[in-house]
Amino acid sequence: MSPERKRTEQFLLVSSVLTGFDEVDLHGTGMVDRYLAELVAVIGEEAADDVLSACAGIVTRHASNARRQASAIEREMLSSPRLGPVARNIIKMWYLGVWSRLPDTWERSGRRIAADVDRVISADAYVESLVWRAIDSHPPGARQPGFGSWAMPPQPTEDARRGPRARRLTPGPRGAAK
Repeated sequence: MSPERKRTEQFLLVSSVLTGFDEVDLHGTGMVDRYLAELVAVIGEEAADDVLSACAGIVTRHASNARRQASAIEREMLSSPRLGPVARNIIKMWYLGVWSRLPDTWERSGRRIAADVDRVISADAYVESLVWRAIDSHPPGARQPGFGSWAMPPQPTEDARRGPRARRLTPGPRGAAK
């Protein structure tokens, strides 16, 4: 397997677990390559590979028990000074389409990266943000529901009809969280 393919698979596995969305849903946004490229542009290939490998290791090591996995993600990933800021940025990229500047204490090999600034990643990132799916809405200013739709009562989506879903962190087939 090529290093790029491995990086993409690890990014999807970690992203799926951190967001609670299946890998298929993440691919459906069309943002996988863009978000991974943002991560690599900010922290570099070597650091991205190290961080993704460590995060994927935490996820897979505890895959058989969702509670232990959730606890390990909190304790070993999100609370880590090295992994935590990157993991939180992965969540922010997917849910909000933004990158937040890493803390000054984050390891940078003594260099400041121009791309490491607070910003919206792109117009597509805003439109494809997972927050809109999570709240069963649409992004204001994009994908409008249509003229006069405000006059009709909202129709629940399939997810809303099913009710609250228990979030499983255990990776399923091909590492996708369910």
